[in-house]
Amino acid sequence: MGTSSYAESVLKLIDPDQVYFGHQVIAREASPDYKTLELVKADDKRRVVIVDDTVDVWLYDKRNLCKITGYNNFRDHRTRSESYAEEKKDESRSKGSLASVLKFLQEKKLHLVLDLDHTLVHSRLVSDLFIKEKYLLEETDSRLDLWRCNVPSHYEYLIKLRPYVHEFLLEANKLFTMHVYTLRSSSYVKTVLKLIDPDNVYFGHRVVRKGASPYYKTLDLVLADKRRVLIVDSFDVWPYDKRNLYQITEYRYFRKLRARSESYAEQKKDESRSKGSLANVLKFLQDVHKIFKEELDCKDV
Repeated sequence: MGTSSYAESVLKLIDPDQVYFGHQVIAREASPDYKTLELVKADDKRRVVIVDDTVDVWLYDKRNLCKITGYNNFRDHRTRSESYAEEKKDESRSKGSLASVLKFLQEKKLHLVLDLDHTLVHSRLVSDLFIKEKYLLEETDSRLDLWRCNVPSHYEYLIKLRPYVHEFLLEANKLFTMHVYTLRSSSYVKTVLKLIDPDNVYFGHRVVRKGASPYYKTLDLVLADKRRVLIVDSFDVWPYDKRNLYQITEYRYFRKLRARSESYAEQKKDESRSKGSLANVLKFLQDVHKIFKEELDCKDV
C-alpha cells in the first residue's frame, strides 16, 4: 500500500506512456488501512480479478483474489538467507510467479481471432482507384481513418480503417485474448498493425500470416484451446472451423473491381459507427463473454 508519489514513480518505469493503467490508480491515501473493490471503477465486482501478494489487506474481497508469491530482489532486514541480488540471480522469466499468474488469467479468458481485410480495414492499390475515388488522395493528411502507405514489394496503398475499429479493439481486448489471422504478406500486415495497434497492446506477437497456411485458415495454427476460440471473419476461408466462426459483413469502402454499383468512397459516405458491423459484433461478443463468465463462476463455486 504505497503512497501516490511512490506509485507515480513506479508507473513512470513500467507504464511511461500510460497505455496500461491510464489514471486508474488507487494509492494509500484513499484507504490507508485496507484495500477494497469499492474504490475500483468496475460495473460488476464479479468480473474483477485481484493479483496481490498480501491476502490480509483485502478484508472483504478475498473471493476475487489471485495470490501471487511476493517478489523480493533485495534482502528483508529480518531474514537470514541471501537475496536474489546478493546471489546475483533472479526469478525465472518463463516459470516465475508472473508467468504463472498470466497463464491463470489466460485460462479465464476466451480467445478472439480477427481477420484484417474487410473486417477491420479495407485497402486498395492507389493505381486501382476508380476515377471518382481519387479525391481521397488529397484527404489523407487531414483524416485519421485514411492512410496512404508504401508497402514494401507491393507498391502504394490507400488503407481505410473501418468505422468504430478503435473502440471495438479497446473493448474487445478487455474480454478476450486477441489474435490476428490473415492471408496477406508480412509486410502488408506490419503496415496495417502500425495503424490499428501502434503500441502493440492488442495483439502482441499473436499474428498468423499467409506463409503458415497460404490457401485457407485453420485453428491448428492458433495457440489456444479450440473450445475457447471465437473467429470473426468470412466463412469461405475456414473450411474446418466453421463452428467457431461468426461471419461479419464485409467492409468495402472502395469499389470492388468489375462491380457496377458505386462504393462508399464514391458516394462520399461510410458505414455507421454506432449501428455498423463492428458495433453489432461487439454486442455479440459481450453477450458471449457474459455467458462464459457465468458458467465459469458456477464452476468456481
